[in-house]
Amino acid sequence: GDLKARVSGYYTRIYDQSKVISYYDDVASTYTNFAMSGIDKLHFGLEAAVSIPLYKTLFLNGAVSWGQYTYDSNPYYVQTQDNSQLLISSGRVYWKDFRVESTPQTAVNVGLSYRSNNNIYLSADFNYYNNMYLSMNPIYRSDAVLTAGATPASIAELRHQEKFDSAYTLNASVGKNWYIHRKYTLGFSLEVKNILNNQDIRTGGYEQMRLRENEETTSTTYEKFDSKYFYMFGTTYYLNVYFRF
Repeated sequence: GDLKARVSGYYTRIYDQSKVISYYDDVASTYTNFAMSGIDKLHFGLEAAVSIPLYKTLFLNGAVSWGQYTYDSNPYYVQTQDNSQLLISSGRVYWKDFRVESTPQTAVNVGLSYRSNNNIYLSADFNYYNNMYLSMNPIYRSDAVLTAGATPASIAELRHQEKFDSAYTLNASVGKNWYIHRKYTLGFSLEVKNILNNQDIRTGGYEQMRLRENEETTSTTYEKFDSKYFYMFGTTYYLNVYFRF
């Protein structure tokens, strides 16, 4: 086989998205609708892939994806009481230059693949992920939290965006097919994901919209509720048996 390589880049601007979040506001003691408009995003990055023949049908494959996905505006918001539409607050959400959530912005894949003359195929690959961020609560990044008792340190703590730890996984697969009378195909494929059974890998998550008053201070300040996280499954197996005619 021949060496194959590809390099590409991208630059994407997204304008004027909107979003409505409905939740219970602990401070206002009512269900509310939090509507944002004018959400702009900027995505750019590079992707590269290579396939290198090592011996006959044994290949070394690699791919790298690096990107930077950020919010590119400070959207407007209006928060109203559910059903009555009574205005609770309005203003700007200071999201500009924060990272877009829930997707790794750096990813690397390195693997081996092999296919024999009698249609047996094998593969194993290593995956690395980094630069993945928690979904943000817009209230934390608005003037609504600028109370008389707020300090620069407390505001910075509220507005800090959590970055997940980097992670890696190992996967493997095996398969084979048989041709029957040159007319039918019988085959199977078995794939094993997350061979190392690492169940601590965070794949996403979000800050709760809820906000509560800090009872340990004499003047009004706010503190976060705990964030929620999603985790990768442990070792999983996928067996596919097929018959084509």
